[in-house]
Amino acid sequence: MPEPRVLGGRYVLGDVVGSGGMADVYRAEDSLLGRTVAVKLLRDSVPDPGARERFRDEARTLARLSHPGLVTVLDVGTEGENQYLVMQYVDGTDLSRLLRSEGAQPPARVAALGNQVAQALAYAHANGIVHRDVKPGNILVDGDRVLLTDFGIARALGDAARHTRTGDTIGSPAYLSPEQVSGEPLTEAVDVYSLGLVLLEALTGARAYDGTPVEAAVARLTTAPAIPVSVGPVWRDLLEAMTRRLPEERPTLAAVAAVLEAEAAEGTGASFVPLVVPTPATEVEQTMAATMYTPAVRRSPLTAWWRWAVAAVVAVGLVVGGAVLLRPEQSPAVTAWKVPAGVSASLEPALKTLHASVDAALPGAEPLKTRLGLVDQSLAAHSYTQVRRDLTALAAQTRALRAGGSVSAAEADAILAAVAALRAGLPAPPTPTPTATPTPTVVKAPAAPTKKAPAKAKGNDKKSKPKGPGKKGKGKGKRK
Repeated sequence: MPEPRVLGGRYVLGDVVGSGGMADVYRAEDSLLGRTVAVKLLRDSVPDPGARERFRDEARTLARLSHPGLVTVLDVGTEGENQYLVMQYVDGTDLSRLLRSEGAQPPARVAALGNQVAQALAYAHANGIVHRDVKPGNILVDGDRVLLTDFGIARALGDAARHTRTGDTIGSPAYLSPEQVSGEPLTEAVDVYSLGLVLLEALTGARAYDGTPVEAAVARLTTAPAIPVSVGPVWRDLLEAMTRRLPEERPTLAAVAAVLEAEAAEGTGASFVPLVVPTPATEVEQTMAATMYTPAVRRSPLTAWWRWAVAAVVAVGLVVGGAVLLRPEQSPAVTAWKVPAGVSASLEPALKTLHASVDAALPGAEPLKTRLGLVDQSLAAHSYTQVRRDLTALAAQTRALRAGGSVSAAEADAILAAVAALRAGLPAPPTPTPTATPTPTVVKAPAAPTKKAPAKAKGNDKKSKPKGPGKKGKGKGKRK
């Protein structure tokens, strides 16, 4: 048998575990450190002149990123004319193979896996990197753990060097965003769109855009992906927002991660849906953008206008009449709030602490006010199951705001601690009373006599049946 190929004097190549357009990925053994690694080796026959530069860019990109949801780069080198990249080995499969073998996945699992991918992409975006090729084949699944790989065509925001020929489009046709197809400027929103198609495929087991590469790529310019009603209202709203034609109308990945985290925590719950915050136009607005939640029950436009009208009248009345005087550093939300009537006295201190921690984080924590108001309502109604759901969503929103930079780590920690304290003080859910165990005996006991009774009665009837008038047997039978 031929000797195994060795790179860099230490990486002994084994089987090919994956192949892409310009490179193969091998399972290999690091003889120096005695560990299993993945080696991505660029092929000699790659015709694209920019492929080698993109390969080097991938190494540089991954080297500057460090996140639990991203594959770690361990080494990089050149063997003759061959460039190679040594990465962390993931003992699992990719999402593409998983969907081919198992089909559509349960919504709760899709939410859990998608949340990890969204968080990894949000981290890359925060470091100025756009992946540009999010697809099931680039998502590695190891049990409940997910890692994003293949940053071969990733690009730094604002980087003019594309390493492609004019007119070329790089990426997987089935998952390209409309702006990638049409050659428009690319932003972080391309990854949001592609991840939306991946989540839709994981839920349904089928690609949203199939056919030839050209057909699949061009179709999204005129047709939105078909989202079945069966996925539920939360998923429909989220996927519709992620796959909008205009990039500025899509939510941020921090917002997507918050929704998916809450969905994963609730299993298949549908008590809230995301209020999508469009991608801001300015840097100042971008730091203020975050996730908001609203109740799943939709309000009609008439109701919304009625509420705005009432709010406007009240605001004008307060200003003109001088009923309320506010110092410049005060916020109306801080001064106006009181513990709602009906809230249990034992929960009042924890609720006050939660409101105080949110108020201390204003204005960045302003999106939390909507969910906090729902917590108040549920507490007043003693609907503690709904309170727990609202607190889960509130915690997810807080993490999203921290990831987006709207609130500091200290402010987020204070809010999360207050959420945990309030949750700990809630009454325990009622435990169902066990059913009585002797039920089978009770049912079985009367069954025996019912079978014997007719036989006994039948025998008695034969003995007591009169054969003629005036027989004594008849009278005795009656007395018995």
